[in-house]
Amino acid sequence: MANRNDFDTRHSRITRLCFALFLCVLIPASTARADCTNPVATESQIRYSASQNVPMYCNGTDWIAMGLLNPSAGGSGCATTTMGVKPEGHIFYNLDFHVLQYCDGDDWRAVGIGVVGGSLGLSGPSGCANIGDECADTTIFAGYHPITQEHLFIPPTDQEQPGSPGTFTMNWKNATGTNDISTDSTNDGQVNHANRGGAIGDFQAFQACEDLGFGGHSDWYLPSQVELYYLWSVRGTIEAGGNITNFQNAYYWSSTEYSTPIAWSQLFTNGYQSNDIKTNGYRVRCVRR
Repeated sequence: MANRNDFDTRHSRITRLCFALFLCVLIPASTARADCTNPVATESQIRYSASQNVPMYCNGTDWIAMGLLNPSAGGSGCATTTMGVKPEGHIFYNLDFHVLQYCDGDDWRAVGIGVVGGSLGLSGPSGCANIGDECADTTIFAGYHPITQEHLFIPPTDQEQPGSPGTFTMNWKNATGTNDISTDSTNDGQVNHANRGGAIGDFQAFQACEDLGFGGHSDWYLPSQVELYYLWSVRGTIEAGGNITNFQNAYYWSSTEYSTPIAWSQLFTNGYQSNDIKTNGYRVRCVRR
């Protein structure tokens, strides 16, 4: 992220921040529900799950995650440009990108990742202002990057396996056993592509995006774990525009590496994210911004 500002000291913004994070003193609701268990807490309490690396709140019955479950995360903290390194579990409001963020130990995550950018008062591109609209270059406006709030665009169809027209499943890599991304990102597929080691021909999913060229653009990339989750979260809105071949109820590759033999994937049936062997054959939908 380019910049992370400290909390705004003005009273009005502090008030909104306290309300959003439930960090102010709360008045118990008169219709309180039963307490949550494991751990025990009353309705409205927020706790950080060190096992899942995500803040959660108690709704009176269940613990509700405020972001992606990510048990593989954790670390020494997250860097900022003005406040030094913040510890795991730290939450603040990013005034640059108008989003709540928390540190999962090694990366900043957005709270409310599935929120459509338009609800934040953002404007779509001229000529394709609504999510699902076809733009002048025939790409499809897919909404807003959940971290940077940049415009996201996708092609109207899933990508074909490089060298195999008509085949829509491909591997992340044709072999395992190597740490393929030196410093990978959960939220930025461009970073993952830039830091990927090895010949592009060994990475079918990455090559499908690098070779795409759709709409006259050469900057397509394999979406990150967070970007792919966002696409799933707004797939209904995108498909309602009628300008794309629908996403399939299948697994799609993200560009985020999980471990030496494994990378993250997204099931478009129900939003479930999985870490799978890189040689598995999954679908690909590229993105650009």
